[in-house]
This record gives sequence, C-alpha cells and structure tokens, in this order.
Amino acid sequence: MSNAKLKSFITGESINLCVPTSEFALNSEWYNWVNRPENSRFLMGRGMFPNTPEDQLKFFEQEKDRRVLLIVEHKGEYIGVVSLSGVNHVTLSADLAIVIDGSRFPLETPFIALETAALMTTHGFETVGLKRIHSGQHVQLKGWGQRKELIGYRVEGILRNYFRRGTEVADVISSAITIGDYQNIKELRGGKLWDSKEKMIARIAKLPRDKFFDQVNEFLATTGGKYYDEVFKL
Repeated sequence: MSNAKLKSFITGESINLCVPTSEFALNSEWYNWVNRPENSRFLMGRGMFPNTPEDQLKFFEQEKDRRVLLIVEHKGEYIGVVSLSGVNHVTLSADLAIVIDGSRFPLETPFIALETAALMTTHGFETVGLKRIHSGQHVQLKGWGQRKELIGYRVEGILRNYFRRGTEVADVISSAITIGDYQNIKELRGGKLWDSKEKMIARIAKLPRDKFFDQVNEFLATTGGKYYDEVFKL
C-alpha cells in the first residue's frame, strides 16, 4: 500500500480534505472501502462486484475532471472520500456524497462525516459558486439525515422505492441546502457553518426526538394516501 502523503486542500478542525492522485488511487486502501459491507450497505451500485485497485484508478481518471473529489484524512490516516458531483453551471447545483470507512474510528465517525459534509458544503457555496446542494440517504440513515439538518440540509421529500440493492427495495430521503439557508446559519454561528466539534455535539444532543422526516413520512402515508386514493378514483 502507498505511503504517499496527499496535499491538504481544505483544512478542518479534526479532519483535512486532501487531493487524491493516480498513485494513491492505485496503491492505497481507497478501492477497499466499498468492498466492506458495512461501508457499502446503503450505497446503490457499489459493493455488488469486487472493487480492485485498477477499478479505483479507472474511476479516478474518469471522474477527476467531472466532480470535486477529495480524500478525508483524520489523525494522519486516509479514511474516506467526499465529492460534489453533477455540477450544473446553469442551475448552480450539485450532489453531495460521502463514504467513510467506519472501522478506523467508529466512535468518531458520525462527527467526521458531519464535519466532512460541512467543509464540502462551504467549499461548494464559497468557492464553486453553487446555490443549491442536494444529498440523499436510505431511510435507515434518518439519524444521519437529521444530523445534517444542523448544517442546513432540509428534508424535501421521499423518493418512494428508489433504493434497490439485491432483493431490497426502500425509500430514499431527499434533502438539500440552499445558499440562503447556508448564509443564515453561517451568520448565526459567527461566520462559519462548522464552528466547533464541541458545539456540534451539544446541538446533536438537543435535536428533536420527533424527526421531521418521520412527520413527513406519516403525512404522506396517511393524508397523502387518502388524497391520492380519491384522485385515482376520479
């Protein structure tokens, strides 16, 4: 495996987002992150076939000019990848995706992932010039979805039966942050979306037990179900 040190592109509090290289793609553990079932469990299209170093290099070479692609570094170890893909220069929008190898620092992974999302979101708005960033997750990741609300990602809807993996069919939570919400939160926190891990931990502890996703899901199943039953019978 590679001992090459990647250059930091975005410096955070407990993590750095680093610039990947072809050598890193071919000779690091990057390829193996999606081979681990615990990492690929909720990823569509990943983990179904073995990923090899050669596959990872091919992916990197194809995608490096299409998306903002960075490697997550924590305590000197490279443990994940984050990207802004589907960058649309007309709508000024993109999709956020994160994969963290939770086996390395399991107790810290939730905070690593949240800081990663915050740093990349800030980069998307402040540097790329986006106005909207979308992020989706499997319904079983609704806890992660709620933590992302702390950095501005609002639930916008539920994609019914969108997730398919093997015989599993599940809904996907669609969420997004707009430039307006980003600027509002940043102002409330003294100019930073991520103001400190300590403050984020305190906010997480105060999150409502009744998640907004659950409220939306119940509304769609009850009121929405009744409404469409009547519409379909017209």
